[in-house]
This record gives sequence, structure tokens and C-alpha cells, in this order.
Amino acid sequence: AVGIFSILSAFSIDFWTLSILRFFVGVSFGFGQPASLSNVLEITPTTWRTFVYCFSGYTFIAGEAYSACIIMLDDPNMKDLDWRWLLIVGALPALTFTLLAAAFLHESPTWLASRGREEETMEVLASMNRINGSPCARLDFITPPQQEANKSGGFAEMMRDLRTIFGPQLLYSTIVSCFTCFC
Repeated sequence: AVGIFSILSAFSIDFWTLSILRFFVGVSFGFGQPASLSNVLEITPTTWRTFVYCFSGYTFIAGEAYSACIIMLDDPNMKDLDWRWLLIVGALPALTFTLLAAAFLHESPTWLASRGREEETMEVLASMNRINGSPCARLDFITPPQQEANKSGGFAEMMRDLRTIFGPQLLYSTIVSCFTCFC
């Protein structure tokens, strides 16, 4: 969603449209970053977790360097920047990583198991075993009983989650997080 809202920002017709779309870039970061970090830690072999976790942090630094490079290419003096072009070109890495993730990442086994989707969980775990070269690992598990209510998923669960993060206890933190990603 970061890439999509960034590209849509390039087609803004006024300040308020741009502001709203950039706000949703921040919301997308807020939703995506924690999920991606927990997924990385869940699917990465133990011996590689620290490296992969740190590497994922360094991608932000690489993104900042990429942004500086495209700004220099557009106008080294930064006096006549084509902001629409910069937003589109700046979104390309996000779109590229999104496509790669969609093609190569599995759904989180923990999430699948919490939804009662045992067969899919077993398939993902077996695939992870093959990739990690660990064919002897046990793949049996028991779905925790308190997780049974989460099987429904879908729109109702998303709305419950949105009410939580935009509710009275987390509203300030949510707005601050979105704003810091926006600016």
C-alpha cells in the first residue's frame, strides 16, 4: 500500500488530496512494518535472525540514500524539483519488494494456526523445513483453544483491529506514528 499511495500522491490535485494520501502512506507503514518484522523473525532460521533483522533496518538507510540519489538526478540544486516524478520513482522499490514478497513469502504459520488452518500451516512448515535443510523437525502442533474465536477473520476482524488502534487508548500513538511516517 505504501507504493500505491505514493504513486497516487503524484496525481494529487491540491494540497489536501496530497496530505490525505501521504497520511495513508504513513498508515501503510504503520500497518506493514510491525507485520513484516514479526514475519521476518518468525520465518528466519535462528542463526540468521540477528543478521536479517539488522538488514531489514538497513533497508531504510538504503531507501534514504536512494531518495537522495533520485533528488540529485532530478535537480542537484534542489530549486526546481519535479515532485510528481520523485514520488513515482520513489515508490518503485516499495512496489518491487511488494511483488517479490507476494511471489516468494508464505503466510505466517503462526497466523494460519491461530485461524485453525492446520493443513495450510503444515504445508508452510514443511516448506520451511525443506528450505532450512531441517527435514527431521517435528511439524505437529495443537491449536491453542483461546485462538479458536479468531477463525472467522475477514472484514469483521479488520474492523475490530481498527477500532483498537483508533480507540481511546491508542489514538494518540496511532496519530503520532502516522504523522512521523508522513513527514
